[in-house]
Amino acid sequence: MFLQHLLTIALALAVLGPGAVCAAPKKSSPDDALLAAHDAFRAGDAFKLAKQAALLEGHLLEPYVDYWRLTLRLEDASPQEVNAFLAARNGSYLAERLRGEWLKELGRRGDWAAFETALAPLVREDAEIRCYAWSARLARGDDSAYEEARAMWREPKELPAGCATLAAGLIAAGRLDSAQIWDRVQLLLEHGQLAAAKRALGHLPKADAPDERLLQQAASAPQRVLANPPANLEARAAREMLRFAFVRLARTDPRPAAEVLMGPLGLRLSDAERKSLWGRIAYEAARRHLVEAVAWYRLAGDAELSDEQLAWKARAALRAADWQMVRAAIDPLSITARQDTAWTYWYGRALAAQGSADGARAYYLRISGQPDFYGLLAAEELGEAITVPQPTHVAGEDEVALARRDPGLARALELYRLGLRSEATREWNFTIRGMDDPQLLAAAELARRAEVFDRAINTADRTARQHNFQVRFLAPFREVFREQARAFGLEEAWVLGL
Repeated sequence: MFLQHLLTIALALAVLGPGAVCAAPKKSSPDDALLAAHDAFRAGDAFKLAKQAALLEGHLLEPYVDYWRLTLRLEDASPQEVNAFLAARNGSYLAERLRGEWLKELGRRGDWAAFETALAPLVREDAEIRCYAWSARLARGDDSAYEEARAMWREPKELPAGCATLAAGLIAAGRLDSAQIWDRVQLLLEHGQLAAAKRALGHLPKADAPDERLLQQAASAPQRVLANPPANLEARAAREMLRFAFVRLARTDPRPAAEVLMGPLGLRLSDAERKSLWGRIAYEAARRHLVEAVAWYRLAGDAELSDEQLAWKARAALRAADWQMVRAAIDPLSITARQDTAWTYWYGRALAAQGSADGARAYYLRISGQPDFYGLLAAEELGEAITVPQPTHVAGEDEVALARRDPGLARALELYRLGLRSEATREWNFTIRGMDDPQLLAAAELARRAEVFDRAINTADRTARQHNFQVRFLAPFREVFREQARAFGLEEAWVLGL
């Protein structure tokens, strides 16, 4: 019934028509040409793209057309052509994007001198560019890159081409051994990256690799593998396939996985292997809100758990009001994870529940001034009055006018108008990356006026000291929400929050 009420509200919004959320443009000839050029780029049709480009000279989005044309033939492009584009569009999102693509092309070519020259102005590296940067350093004899490059090997995802080439080189040089290959395989299998795991297994000597059929069976029928485990559990390949079967079954249903681990098969594993598996099973149980999760986390003992596993351990402990386990789950979190105000608040609550009022107060004070949910809860625990904060800065017309003249924001809004949301969002986010609080609030107000509400909210949410919560917590179409919420007896604020 509740979902039906929400659906009714959504349908009421839909009655306003698509133009209420993102007005469909009345396409003029330049609009048609730009969209056709975009389609040609996505289709890899250089001829059609060139034809549309002739109609778009002087258009606000002409830089995109130039970028698309150059990107389609980047493999054959000369450094002079690329550098000319980068110089003409210096500091723009498109220059950054082309520089990234060009760096990958130089990496594929193995032109390390040109690569390192082009790398310096790049604002944001992605994983593949980092791998090519390590390869460039290794090519000039900087062996310190070996240790740094191992970081990409521990990422639980498919390696891009530049990283796969680097990994093969590390293995050939003896910088990654069989144990580290197995560690990656285990990580990939735990994250459901079966294809990537198979590729990693390809680096093992054939005698050390698992049977392909056993791997497939562990993926598709884990209970069958656990019922008839490999005979030789002394071999790492067999133990890893058994572990994968446990992980796969736990993801589907933690209870039968726990039952098998408690039985004779579990005794054939080492203490460390059992604890590690209990950590995985408990994690899957916690995600399903199973009451057994707390007990299974205890069986994990001192097993090393990821931040995600620890976060779910804390949530399971909170549901069970096990305050000591809450603290035990938060303590080992990484520095980055512990900066989340949620864990600061709940650590304070745990201390309070255990009788340490002064300790709890110290934790609440860390976050009580922060304008988020847990900051407000902490303030409430300290007895502070909760009030709606007044804006500390409202963008003036001169500031909004200045934002409107920003070429990057102008291109982003034009892209939104044309329905090219992915390109628009990337352009917008790149443009606002270095803005101070007043500039961010002016850009947010510009987006609000253009009815690009997600960018208005997201941009206003980035301010550090000067805020405008009326923009950060927009309520477009509020009358519709109010009317429908009242009709079904729902709280308007609750529906808006959802």
